[in-house]
Amino acid sequence: MKYRHFSTLGIKTDGSQVYTSMGRLLGPLVGARAELGEATRHRRVAGSLAATAVTAPILGPLALLGMGSKKSKSIAFVVFANGAVHQKNLDGNMVIRAAQREVVTFNAAAESGASSGRAMPAGDQPETPVRLGCGHVAFITDPQTLAWLSADVEKAYYCRTCEADQAITATGTDAMRPSREDK
Repeated sequence: MKYRHFSTLGIKTDGSQVYTSMGRLLGPLVGARAELGEATRHRRVAGSLAATAVTAPILGPLALLGMGSKKSKSIAFVVFANGAVHQKNLDGNMVIRAAQREVVTFNAAAESGASSGRAMPAGDQPETPVRLGCGHVAFITDPQTLAWLSADVEKAYYCRTCEADQAITATGTDAMRPSREDK
């Protein structure tokens, strides 16, 4: 199995699931979202100690350069549709920049998985399109409702856009074709 690694974020994905770097399952790729927290800057304590104790007698004023340096810290996290959260502490400007690139790449992978439909979370039913009398298309995933659609009776379905019951005019692939009124 091939994995796509996001080492700065501490995760990897096989195209449908997301795992920690060590292989623990975190959740499905579809619906996941990676983000970075606000970067904070901290003064380096070790730089000021080294400047006064060790290098000051040797380097003189050049030893004070270590005191002025700052280090950035941040946190990266990946939130899953099931509510699980994975977080990773980031330490240093280069690591934060690498994480920014990985966040963009990861979010694009999660979006493309959702739009292609190939990586469906476990337990989800495929969506069946239904064209309503008002012209809107609804997508049904409930197995009982799908079974009801196969019955030979006059059917209506609640349109959330119109906020009213509408007659069902087409189901399945026929529902996705433009109606005669749309042409």
